[in-house]
Amino acid sequence: MQVRLAFAVAAQLDPDIMIIDEVLAVGDAAFTRKSQKRIDEASREGRTILLVSHSMQAVRKLCDKTILLEGGRIGFFGNTEQAIEKYEEVSRAPQSIGRIELADWKNRTWSDSGARIEWVELTSDSKVANDGSIHIGDSIRVTFGVRFDAVRVGKPIRLSVTLATSDGIPLANMVDEDSQFCIEAAAADEVLSVTLADIRFYPGSYFVSLWAGSPQSATWDHVHDCIALKIVSGGKLTRRELPRHAGIVFLTPVWTRN
Repeated sequence: MQVRLAFAVAAQLDPDIMIIDEVLAVGDAAFTRKSQKRIDEASREGRTILLVSHSMQAVRKLCDKTILLEGGRIGFFGNTEQAIEKYEEVSRAPQSIGRIELADWKNRTWSDSGARIEWVELTSDSKVANDGSIHIGDSIRVTFGVRFDAVRVGKPIRLSVTLATSDGIPLANMVDEDSQFCIEAAAADEVLSVTLADIRFYPGSYFVSLWAGSPQSATWDHVHDCIALKIVSGGKLTRRELPRHAGIVFLTPVWTRN
């Protein structure tokens, strides 16, 4: 309530420079919308807005230039998308292309129920850049291994692969049975692959999580953000630059002139 009151007072004062520290992270959805509207108005009026935030969604929406602080010092100053990319590299950027061992992966939800996701590997059908980046229109394959204890061997299981933006916005939860694929009798070691053809995400980093559980959706193991998709402009679908703030999904509908 103190933060909301402070922002309301500051907004009414019409200052030339407005410094906002995580104001969009408090309050309900209505307050967030009102705050964003007032910030947009102040920006259009030519006022300077200094937003301090860990929300990449807010930074991407509101900021033309961004400062990345590292250890109290300026690590980067410039284009917002470049700053966000550097922030992701520092804060939560797992390996993109290749195999990752997950036995000691800390960011997971595990119930010790007889299942353990042990590794994951990301491959692409096209030539991958040295930094592991993928172009719009490429196809990728996520392969992972799960080990089941004797209590689970020979019984049905459920699996899913999820995708989220670097902001943490869920994009897709791909459950095996939705693709008419089910394992009714699990082996002790299962190796699964999920192929995503014709990736259509705007440039940016996207994170893959893996889940294994019961047919009733009880979680046995859930490995969060274990591998990254680094999507870049270019490729076989388009040569123009695609700013991340313009969208998430790249669509090419059929155009007609009536």
